[in-house]
Amino acid sequence: MNNSEILQAMRRAEARKQRIMQRLGRHLPFAFDGDELAAMSAKQLARKALEKLGVKCDTDDPVRALFLFLDGREAGDRLRAQGMDAAPRGESFIDGYLDS
Repeated sequence: MNNSEILQAMRRAEARKQRIMQRLGRHLPFAFDGDELAAMSAKQLARKALEKLGVKCDTDDPVRALFLFLDGREAGDRLRAQGMDAAPRGESFIDGYLDS
């Protein structure tokens, strides 16, 4: 490997860690401090995040497992948000009951 390939690999590894932190920010804000984060690889970061989320996962690719878990959690959040749409005031059965 020459210097440019090493630099490119380092940038990819750092970008992968940043993607993990962006996704985790919605679920575990302030989960890791800067020193702890700098010393971890993306795999170590994903394993620690799964542990903090309470997910028991014994896999060779914890990054993929973490992203799949977060995809499922975010999809569930979207479904719940859609189910909470309310009818305009006065049009629902409950409003009619309460107004009587």
